Amino acid sequence: MHAFRNPLLTLLLWALFPMGCVETLITVRVFPDGRYAMEIFSQGDSLDIFNRDFPHPSDDNWSSTMDWRLQDEEMIWSMKSLAVLDGDNTFNISDLPGPVKHRIMVEKENHYLSTTYKLKQVFTGRRAFNKYPAFAKSLEGTGDSTKWISEVLLYITSQAMSDLQAGNYYRLEPILFERIQHSLQGIFSRVEEKTLFENLNRREIFIRTSFRPFAPNLPIGYIDTLISAMKKYEDERQITADLKDDAWIYRVLMPGIVTRTNADSIFGDTLKWQFRLDEFINDDLIISAESIEFSVKRVQILIISGFSIIIIFLTFWLKRKKSR
Repeated sequence: MHAFRNPLLTLLLWALFPMGCVETLITVRVFPDGRYAMEIFSQGDSLDIFNRDFPHPSDDNWSSTMDWRLQDEEMIWSMKSLAVLDGDNTFNISDLPGPVKHRIMVEKENHYLSTTYKLKQVFTGRRAFNKYPAFAKSLEGTGDSTKWISEVLLYITSQAMSDLQAGNYYRLEPILFERIQHSLQGIFSRVEEKTLFENLNRREIFIRTSFRPFAPNLPIGYIDTLISAMKKYEDERQITADLKDDAWIYRVLMPGIVTRTNADSIFGDTLKWQFRLDEFINDDLIISAESIEFSVKRVQILIISGFSIIIIFLTFWLKRKKSR
């Protein structure tokens, strides 16, 4: 718990220790009646499976099982969750910004000769380049692995301040709020990353020092409350870091003939997507597919009716021609 209450310390721990890896397979089978079965299967070590990165749904619609096996003398855990769903479902709805949020929408449209099915799955983008571009570049391997700490600290501090500003007790005067924000930008831009690391054990002193010029105008307990409010944004950044080495495979089976999709590959009646964090590190990742299933009986009736009309017309035409 101490690491969660110390954003700077958590940043250092992430920099020093590599993250694990989770592999997740999501399979969606759309039924002719418009409902769909969704199965989520994840495997990794215990820390990976039971962390907060990509939690499995856990409401009454879902049934889950867990198992483990030994692989190269290491214990590999797996979790499988299954549900039969209908319509539009959103997962990991929470005020917390950390866990991966995703939404699935399946529609069925009935027509006289056919039925069309539409599937859309959206993995909400982490918006990492919008929030802390240097950190996002480091995850992609295109930026410095440490020169993002001041940027991240400024973001989580500013977000926590905005949260307190939305309340009543810790609301600051707009001018004071802007002065503190501007001051923090200057402080964090001047402090070298090495200095931030060296001051990790004196984190509260560092924060309090930054706010000292404004202390007489701050509500009692403001800084302590601010540090607590920063936790959820540090959790969000940490989860984004943890997702770096994770991988997903997404499979869809649709009724009828697939007419449109952005799948990476199609094998028989199975559509397949493969992706990692870089696909939704900033923007939403959208998976889509459409299919059509014809009513054989109604098509046959239409064909027979058409031929019958043609035969009747020809018979009538021939009789009129002979009568002349």
